[in-house]
Amino acid sequence: MKNKAKLPQRLPERIVKCSLRMRNIAAHFGALCAAMLYCTGSLCAGPFLSEAKAEALAAKHGPCAIVILDAKDCDILYLYNPAAAVAGLYPPGSSIKPFSAALIYDNKNRYGDILQYVTCNGKARVGTEGHPVYNIRKDAGGYYVRCSLAQGHGRMDMHGAIVHSCNAWFLAQVKDAPEEFCEELCRSWGLNRDFARAYRGVPSRAAAALPHLPRTAAQLSVIGEGGAVRVSPLKLAQMYASLFTGKPMIVPHEEDTIMQESPLPASSAAQNRIYAALAETVTRGTLKTLRPAGANRLQILAGKTGSATKYMQKYKTHGWCALHLKDRNGEYVLVVFLEDGNGQKAAKLAGDIIEAL
Repeated sequence: MKNKAKLPQRLPERIVKCSLRMRNIAAHFGALCAAMLYCTGSLCAGPFLSEAKAEALAAKHGPCAIVILDAKDCDILYLYNPAAAVAGLYPPGSSIKPFSAALIYDNKNRYGDILQYVTCNGKARVGTEGHPVYNIRKDAGGYYVRCSLAQGHGRMDMHGAIVHSCNAWFLAQVKDAPEEFCEELCRSWGLNRDFARAYRGVPSRAAAALPHLPRTAAQLSVIGEGGAVRVSPLKLAQMYASLFTGKPMIVPHEEDTIMQESPLPASSAAQNRIYAALAETVTRGTLKTLRPAGANRLQILAGKTGSATKYMQKYKTHGWCALHLKDRNGEYVLVVFLEDGNGQKAAKLAGDIIEAL
């Protein structure tokens, strides 16, 4: 544990209090209401994303949560809908794939071969068990889940599977040891935890033991589905801040508070390889159409989208988008969560946020 005052800091020229609904925060988090959330004028042209702008975006796109962190030290610069952003637990869908890839990369002998090419024809084969929380289909070849591209991605390796969000490659890597993979993914990245407690400075409870789920559910965890993996938007922002920068995982916090940190659960080689894929996702992958007007000032360095089946609702999805942003004053992580939607809709909301900043 380190004292934040001892670390190099980027001090904003002007700091203003965000007009968040403190009564709502108090109702959900008690003492947390005293911790005011800040947004720096250096990041936001507004000088911040006002509550009125955020409410207008929510009216346009639907119920959502927005998190903006300083990428290097996880200072919380902005939260919208803190009840969902801090304490909500949701399936991450494809937004978990970079973290799954890191675990696969660093455990080549236990899981799949990172150099292996998998041919994707649009159908990713899974186990023979049915599953109540995900839309598993069946044809003459057995059970399968659809890939993000109906006609298939063709030959995919790890890099391409991240860029184009290919389910088939990921599911093939963990098919021989899905339960072991699922447990290690949750343990190493701190998933399914009471993150609101850690945010308040209270040690996080140990991850609850995973319920008995079909083997198929454990296999689906590699793509953030199946019900065994859940995160809050703030937790996902923390994870991406660490993966984007290669720095330890730091519990998101306000200015001048004690930082809690833990090592990045990935090797530097894995982080470099995965970041290269996330950077290409912006230019050639699932985020290639994201070109907000504000990107002229706020550069989009890397990112990932995700569509996640709602728990116990097979045909309804959440949407996720995580972006690594940079301007002349620093680097930031923007995570957007849409209650109703998919990754592409979440990316459109992220684009509107960048234009509004």
